[in-house]
Amino acid sequence: MVPDPGYTQFYSCVKLAGGVPVALPLLAHENFVPDLSAARKLLTDRTRALIVNSPHNPTGAVLTVMTAVQLVGNLSIPALLSKFPSRLLWTLVSLASGASGLILLIAGGAGTIWLSAVFLGIMLGGLFPIALLMPLDENKRTDDVNSWTAMIKSGGYIISSAMPFFIGFLYDRYGSHDITLLLLLGYIGILAVLAVILNKKQPARSLS
Repeated sequence: MVPDPGYTQFYSCVKLAGGVPVALPLLAHENFVPDLSAARKLLTDRTRALIVNSPHNPTGAVLTVMTAVQLVGNLSIPALLSKFPSRLLWTLVSLASGASGLILLIAGGAGTIWLSAVFLGIMLGGLFPIALLMPLDENKRTDDVNSWTAMIKSGGYIISSAMPFFIGFLYDRYGSHDITLLLLLGYIGILAVLAVILNKKQPARSLS
């Protein structure tokens, strides 16, 4: 997959190596950062590489460490699920990674922020494709699957938009982010318990 717009020589190099370049659109309203959903739709069993250029040429967009790791995780988890179809396993691995990142932030502070970003990126990149399977589990009709997916994403956007206000309130109240990190750690623990309780004894469906 080749970023579009992107450095023109990327296409030539892929063709020279015997590959077929597939354009991954980078949109202005998304700050020219790779769209995880779009990348997932373009992924096939013939995909061999994804070119990530940061700072991006020619747009100048810069990927954060967390976003870069999240992108890799988002594309890797479906392949791992196809070989090791235990959805609960990868859910717990992703949550454990996120918990590790938060613990590092709490215990290590700014000195461990880069490593924490990697662990948190693994969690976000891992949980996203797994969450996409939920509507497929519960519905048989395409329209119902689309409705569930829209509902899940809408709920996520609402929560995401409210979080900065919540975090700001806690920071103003307590003077640090420690309480916020502890609450997030507890939230991850709740998700892990729910994942075990709600786990269905059935093989994971393919994302393809």
